[in-house]
Amino acid sequence: MKKLTIAIFIVCLNINAAEQSIVHKKIIDHLSYLGYLAKINNDTIIVKHPTKPGFDIIQTRGAIVLRAWFKHKKNSLSQKTAYLELVNRINISSIVSKYTIDSQNDLVITACYPLPYYKESFSVFISAWETDFIKNSTAYAEELGKYIE
Repeated sequence: MKKLTIAIFIVCLNINAAEQSIVHKKIIDHLSYLGYLAKINNDTIIVKHPTKPGFDIIQTRGAIVLRAWFKHKKNSLSQKTAYLELVNRINISSIVSKYTIDSQNDLVITACYPLPYYKESFSVFISAWETDFIKNSTAYAEELGKYIE
């Protein structure tokens, strides 16, 4: 019975790995069409663009998560309350993105896209991700400049 259970588990892992590979390929192709350079590093897709912020993509159970990090300035530690209040205001105006401060006080932007991948809905999602970034980095540029590099 143990051998059968192990065999079934291995088959499930292979199916999940195959499905993940297909999802990664579709997402990379889509992002490439939009002018991004995307490559796989282990299970993470690293995404760069000549004029837009870089981010990475990880696949979780039933979704992918986009993540972008922005390093904090040293003086942001002494102004943590104001930094958090800014992040709260940005979150109120965001469409798909969630802005947080991680344990190192860096600004992290995340967004979750539920799978399966559909070209049309992923297009809308990426457009909203980009809109959030442009809108927030423009509207809050001066304030963000106090806290992130």
